[in-house]
Amino acid sequence: MLLDPLKTKRASAWKIYKDYPVQTVLILKKVDITNLVKLSKKYKLNMLLCYCLGKSANEIEEFHYRLSENKFYKFDNMCVNMVIKGKDNSIYLCDVPFNDNFNKFCENYKDYVGESHEQNKNISLKDCASISTSNLSSYSFDACLNPSCQAFNVPLFIWSKYYTKKFRKFINISFQFNHIQMDGEHVITFFKNLEYNIKHIKSLIK
Repeated sequence: MLLDPLKTKRASAWKIYKDYPVQTVLILKKVDITNLVKLSKKYKLNMLLCYCLGKSANEIEEFHYRLSENKFYKFDNMCVNMVIKGKDNSIYLCDVPFNDNFNKFCENYKDYVGESHEQNKNISLKDCASISTSNLSSYSFDACLNPSCQAFNVPLFIWSKYYTKKFRKFINISFQFNHIQMDGEHVITFFKNLEYNIKHIKSLIK
């Protein structure tokens, strides 16, 4: 849905940041994923984390806003975008529809990621708010920042290899967002949601 930004709760942010050459902000957060690692023998760790990210974002209205070519949109549905390696070893982008029901999200994940991999193609969903993810689990890093550009103006999560500290498993997540879309308070709410959903992941798997 195309919106007039001056008639939304983001009107103040639009006025402040719309002419900024760089509108993005980077947040780095250490996240305890011990509960996800314990379940990774049954489910793919990347799928578990993408579900928790999608659920945590879907619960916040600001994650449904998008800025594109100086136009402001709001979407009802959400998808999780991920980087997929095809059978030809090339990189592809795949949108997976988010569903609050864990089993249905797993089905979507397997179907869409499988199709992207097997057919060596990008899968893009138009009528949904996308959150972008990149899993660099073969190496450990502290932070990752992508160049700010209108062509790739979506919330972006990047994480590295998890590590152990005092018998707990952690990852460092880089979260990049547009300040027109959301403020720091929404980021705080998101990470609180994420920690809660990871902690209670067993109750979400039905």
